[in-house]
Amino acid sequence: MNITTIIAMLLIAMLEVVAIVNEINGALLAGSIAIIAGLGGYTAGKKRQPK
Repeated sequence: MNITTIIAMLLIAMLEVVAIVNEINGALLAGSIAIIAGLGGYTAGKKRQPK
């Protein structure tokens, strides 16, 4: 995986933790999980396609 993608995933996860600690709505939590999954899937898809 690209280092930029990994950093983005970590930062999104940090935002997720802050949301949980501050008792912010669960929709934000679900959205952050979707973003992390999207980044991971995009990277995996790029690696599977021949260049």
